[in-house]
Amino acid sequence: MKKLLVCIIFMCTTMIVFSQRTLVAPINQQRIFPEWVQGDRDFWGHGPLVSGTVRVVVSEGKGQLIAFINLRLEETEGDRSAAEINETRLIYNAPAGKQIRSIINPASTTSEFNTKLPKGGLNRVNPSSRNTPVYYLMVNGDGESKDIGNNTNDDSYVNITFNGFVVELEPLPTDVREISLGKSVIAAMVQSKLRGTRGRLNTYGPRIGDSWFKPNDSWIKFPNEIRADTMFFTQMQEVLISPRRYNYNDINLTGIRGTVNGQYLQMAVNWESDGPEFRGECVNDVGCMFGSPTVQLDNFSIKLNLRPFVAGGKLTYDQFDIQVEFGYNYSADCGVLSALCTEIFKDPVQNAFFNARFMLSRVLGEPTTKSQISEALTNGVLDYARSFGRFPEASQIVEVMDNGTNLRIRIR
Repeated sequence: MKKLLVCIIFMCTTMIVFSQRTLVAPINQQRIFPEWVQGDRDFWGHGPLVSGTVRVVVSEGKGQLIAFINLRLEETEGDRSAAEINETRLIYNAPAGKQIRSIINPASTTSEFNTKLPKGGLNRVNPSSRNTPVYYLMVNGDGESKDIGNNTNDDSYVNITFNGFVVELEPLPTDVREISLGKSVIAAMVQSKLRGTRGRLNTYGPRIGDSWFKPNDSWIKFPNEIRADTMFFTQMQEVLISPRRYNYNDINLTGIRGTVNGQYLQMAVNWESDGPEFRGECVNDVGCMFGSPTVQLDNFSIKLNLRPFVAGGKLTYDQFDIQVEFGYNYSADCGVLSALCTEIFKDPVQNAFFNARFMLSRVLGEPTTKSQISEALTNGVLDYARSFGRFPEASQIVEVMDNGTNLRIRIR
């Protein structure tokens, strides 16, 4: 009996010595813009109803806390206009030499929401119960114009403020080592894998009835070792501003450059067109008497931000945290009314690009594309780890964590 008590005391003492409870402040998330899924994009003063969950989990490699954000904003009357957020965010990295054993507090790792906003503008939304990950949401709901389907100051968005967490940390297993590698090196690996990618954005063609829309002429073709077939952007549509019709006009991919953007690897995809990038045509002369409207997008670029992530022992990127940015110098030509129509056309043009953001995210999240890029990243990192006698037995990537301009990569 005494031996049993001694063993129990020894085990408890060992756990206390080698584990550590730590209070952590998760990274709060700002301005997450939802994807428009139905309706006329306007809440018309009807709510919206904010529902869904924010769930926090320990990553596969036990080095990070990841928030799974699944929220819906829906008009409570009318055509039930709605938008959704189905994304993830990194909210905490374990310190060097430690991994997360468990979340001690909050007691529940899921926050639930089901609240109708009482007024327009910013509203505070509390979770259904306390002692959950989220302290509160700040939701920008009903506004003065279109509420969803864009990412400007007057559109709907969600800010997330988290409660503090208590996590239990423990030392890394003895067979796991940490190496540090510059994010720019990883970005260059992705850039090299994507070299030779071709693409085109075009929905402009011959007039048929009241439309100039040309289907199946917007596409991206990765190198054959990534994907043999051409991927078409089937969601691209003609933009209607009665009596005008707007279409992407012969925009061609010119190159991809890998850089770093905070915790993300950034792929800057540059495009150019010989003429106006967004071409307008008039169904009739009403409202178009002062000239044929066109939209110029100089220095047009699409920036794809990928967050490094480990799954199944391989270095990849989180397909639910692909942030897409658009850069361009915008101008509209409507003759003497250019200043006026620049503002009139801005929302539909921005909406078209905002929708393209989710389309491009899905292209990179497609399993074949993701698998090939993941294989290149994994092999590159393992080769680096094995070189110069650093870790010749390295065979598996366990975890990757943000560390400023570098990544801390854990390898077994």
